[in-house]
Amino acid sequence: MLQFLKSLFGGNKKPGTGIMFAYQFETGKVYVASRLIDSPAGRASVPNQVEVVSIDGHRMMFPSRDLFLKYFKEIYVNLKSFTFVFTENSTSKSVILSKELVQSNIPVYWDPNGLCPDTAEDKRIIENVYLRTRVCWCHVTGQYYSVLDVTMLGLKTIFL
Repeated sequence: MLQFLKSLFGGNKKPGTGIMFAYQFETGKVYVASRLIDSPAGRASVPNQVEVVSIDGHRMMFPSRDLFLKYFKEIYVNLKSFTFVFTENSTSKSVILSKELVQSNIPVYWDPNGLCPDTAEDKRIIENVYLRTRVCWCHVTGQYYSVLDVTMLGLKTIFL
């Protein structure tokens, strides 16, 4: 019943643009880690995994994660409509985004600080006989993502 009331009155939505931002520790740059298709960012065709150049004239490069969080807690939350500049394929693009009620939980499948897919550790996971990697499609963000499943051999090993 509570879930029905939340969906009826927008309990699972909050004001936003549908973007989940990520901070890269090495460079101090900010990226679009994920974005909702049904959101202002999705309708403006803001892609996933692109560098954010600026938001309303504020350069998106921070010397520390604390300053990154401070910007989003103190300044970004108060913006209602703003110019959003990002870099895609070495080209800067600009869109105007306005906040509206969007889904509050944005799935994220990418992190600019994460492992590169061709590292030895990832290859070991992919080539493991007890685990199988499959690729899935997220209809909410428009991204492909990997899922690890336990194989039948893995289940037999665990339970026998």
